[in-house]
Amino acid sequence: MEKNNNTTTTITDQLNSLRSILHSDDHLQILPSGDYEQVRIKLDHDIQISFFFDLLKISNKPLTINNLHDLRINKSSNKCPLDKDQWTNIGKYFDELIQQSNKSTSLQSVIQSSQDYLLSIMTNNQKSRRKETKSTKISTEEDTSTLKNRFRHSNLIFNRILHDKTIDRSQVVIGYEDRFTGIHEILFNEFKRVHEHEYGIPLHRIRHFKINGNLVWDRSKRLDLITGSQQLNVISN
Repeated sequence: MEKNNNTTTTITDQLNSLRSILHSDDHLQILPSGDYEQVRIKLDHDIQISFFFDLLKISNKPLTINNLHDLRINKSSNKCPLDKDQWTNIGKYFDELIQQSNKSTSLQSVIQSSQDYLLSIMTNNQKSRRKETKSTKISTEEDTSTLKNRFRHSNLIFNRILHDKTIDRSQVVIGYEDRFTGIHEILFNEFKRVHEHEYGIPLHRIRHFKINGNLVWDRSKRLDLITGSQQLNVISN
């Protein structure tokens, strides 16, 4: 009887030492199960390692995997955040870990290795999500940049000059193409759009704009300084 008490104390001490690598004391539970004792050890993310041991037969032996029965890893609840591939990987890792172990491999080393591998899986998953988020953000920024750098057509430039009070319209010249006589230039204030005047000029015929004699928009060259960063310097010249 005294021997059993000493054995119980020894086993209890060994099990209690496992709590040092767990996040909470209640993550280790010892439950009676017929002639055996069942131990459930909860790891992170609702993953647990469980096994049985015979208290009478284990005597003063250490908690090595050859002294345990039905050592396995499983999900402790349906709240486990691991996806199918992650769960398959941790299960495969655990099985290989046990197969490659020998009779002196301690239970603590198995638990620690499993916990570390589980942590690496979740860390890599978080990095992948951040990378994906960053990639999506970059793609969005590129789309926005493309939108900002899109070449503005003559009708938009015309309306910009018409309504922008910082531009002296008396210094603006429009170059337009006549189907028969080629390119002509006309002062902005003298330009008549076709929808305003019977003999007006369609906006799609405009080929360039000049301000103070400087070319600021050119359709063929796809030059646009009116809506670009250089517009203030050009206008002020």
